[in-house]
Amino acid sequence: MDTGLLLAPFIALTAYFVRGIAGFGSALVASPLLAQFYPLTLVVPLVVVLDNSGSILQAWRHRAHIAWRDLWPLLPFSLVGIAVAMQLHQWLASCDLSVGCSHGTYPENWGYETEPSPGVTSEQS
Repeated sequence: MDTGLLLAPFIALTAYFVRGIAGFGSALVASPLLAQFYPLTLVVPLVVVLDNSGSILQAWRHRAHIAWRDLWPLLPFSLVGIAVAMQLHQWLASCDLSVGCSHGTYPENWGYETEPSPGVTSEQS
């Protein structure tokens, strides 16, 4: 049997245990662990669906205690942010994002030739 299939329920349980204690963080725990066994194209949508389902269920159960009047002013900004994110997602190719995220943080991948420090010969480096 697949190791990922055996560990996935325990990973989800651990992630949502963290969310239950802290109120957030399930995606931070579940995504990298599940990505060890499954591709990100499966992991990210799965975690999004699980997190949104859990949030909707929790909001529904506690709807009487939610300060709805305080949330209404945030709605227009949320909708603008969603629209901007969707446009950026269309404009930027997925390979551009992966290259930028994984390679952009390392100076040797910036395309510059680095020179050794003074006094360091090629045999020492």
